[in-house]
Parts: sequence; structure tokens; C-alpha cells
Amino acid sequence: MLRKQSVEITLRWLPDSPLHVGSGRKGGGFLDHYLVRDSSGRPMIPGSTVKGRVRAYTLMAYRTLGGTGHREGEPCGCPVCRLFGSPGASPGSLVFGDLRLEAGEGEGVLVKAAVAIDRYTRRPRENHLLFAEQAWAPADAGAAAFAGLVEGFVAGNSDGVGPEELLGLLGTGIRLVRALGWSKSRGLGHGRFAFTLRVDGQPVSDEEWRRWAEAWES
Repeated sequence: MLRKQSVEITLRWLPDSPLHVGSGRKGGGFLDHYLVRDSSGRPMIPGSTVKGRVRAYTLMAYRTLGGTGHREGEPCGCPVCRLFGSPGASPGSLVFGDLRLEAGEGEGVLVKAAVAIDRYTRRPRENHLLFAEQAWAPADAGAAAFAGLVEGFVAGNSDGVGPEELLGLLGTGIRLVRALGWSKSRGLGHGRFAFTLRVDGQPVSDEEWRRWAEAWES
């Protein structure tokens, strides 16, 4: 019987620069771009944003390490799609929760001005400033982090890729993420993930997790 194991990953985004993940809200004042917030008004990074970014880098790692068989935009059973899902096949075995800013109430929000860029010419627009909220809460040991959980399960398959190999690939994808959110090319949203893993309720050391990733290189 193929093994199926429960997974819990504690994710913390450690910012190196202010972050903007937009709510899509317009108007309601002089701001052009608002942060997405939870029900209590605290800035957050939606789980869908985290999942999309981690998936992109996990797929990049899979292909770089010689993985084949991925089919974009259609049902697919490759290791990446088993973790994250594929159209018409499954939603994936992992659920990415929202990451919430670890700061006190009313803290961690800046308003910054930026020059608007024309989307067609890629040149600055004259006499046009954008005002946007940014999440940034400086602390003694660095800026306050965003924290949340990834939960679900991993299972073996007839292709021989077992739970450890799947988690090794996922860990590689998480480590590769170095920016999130809007205006990354302007220096916003840079940082990295710190994370811990539990499998079937038992902690897995970072050293062991990295060994699982190295299995893809052999």
C-alpha cells in the first residue's frame, strides 16, 4: 500500500523591504492601492499568493532537476501538480493558509508615494504620483514577520516518487522564493521564508529535509 502522511509546515515570511499585496480596493480616500487585510484589519499575505509563488519555484526546480511529464493547463499527475493541484484533476494535497503580520494593532502600515509608469511605453507618466500602503514593522531583530500554516498530506505514487521526495521538492521551492507581492522590480516585497516541518505530528530537522531534496540530484 502506498504511504500517506499528514503534513504541517509553519511558514514565516521574513521581510528585507516593505511589502505590498493589494486588496483591489479603489477609492475611499487619496490612496491608489490598499493592502489586503484580515477581519481584524491586520495586514496579511493571502494563502493563494503564497501558494502561487511557491508553486512557480517548485515547478522551476522540478524541471531544472530533470523532472518531466508536467502538462500546463490540463489534468496532470506530476509531483508538482500532486502537491498544488491541476485543472480538472484535483485541488492538490496541500492547503496554504494566510500569513498575518506579527505586529501590534495599528502597527506596520506605511503610506508611500511612487511615480506611475505607463503600461505601454514603460516610461514615467508626467504629473502622476501613486500613493500606496505598504506593510513594514521594524523591530529590534529585524522587521516583523508574516506567519501562517501549510497543512495537508503527501502520498506515494506508482511513479516511485514517495512522500520524502515530494517534501524535498517542496522545500526547494520554498527556499527559492525571494520576493512577494507588487512592484518587486522596485525593491518591494524582498525577503525569504523561515519554516519548520512536522510529518505525522513529528518534527523533521532542516538537515533531514535537505537530504530529501538532495534525492532529486542523484
